[in-house]
Amino acid sequence: MDIEQEQQLLRKAKKSLEAFGELYNYYLPKIYAYVFNRLGDRHAAEDITSITFVKAIDNIKKYQDRGQRFGAWLYKIAHNLIIDFFKEHNTFKIYNYDEAIKSIDDIFAEEDSRLIEKEENKRMVLEVMRLLPRTYQQILSLKFFAELENEEIAEILNCSKSTLAVKLHRSLNSFKQKFNKIFKQELL
Repeated sequence: MDIEQEQQLLRKAKKSLEAFGELYNYYLPKIYAYVFNRLGDRHAAEDITSITFVKAIDNIKKYQDRGQRFGAWLYKIAHNLIIDFFKEHNTFKIYNYDEAIKSIDDIFAEEDSRLIEKEENKRMVLEVMRLLPRTYQQILSLKFFAELENEEIAEILNCSKSTLAVKLHRSLNSFKQKFNKIFKQELL
């Protein structure tokens, strides 16, 4: 969906739940994948994703276009709900890799001859991601899983673009170091 189509749907969605349904269908798998990636718990991810869209529907009339995609607003809602989840549970669940890989594949229903290779890559990425500080996980998830622009990520995280650039650089370096430490021998 291009930004012009999205803007048209947003104008309609402020008046019609049916138009919001198209936005919902487009963003649901993306928001769910992002939340699941952060939590590693299918049921909690489903709950937070649902609450994200309920909040979006409740507040759609207040939504103001700031030159970014509607998805950035949804990710910000989900981000805040994830923070609340971590505060409430004061714990971080270790991923069940089999469940994570199955859930991600279920979301996107990928049929690919390289599925085994993809599953192994997903397992490796998830294993390294869980070892990173939550802030780094958040930034990398928004950048590479949610595929958001730096401006959108900076808004979600309430920081400047230059601060985000530093955090993104540190996150990537940390990821690379941990990845190489864990998997370097496996890849040789």
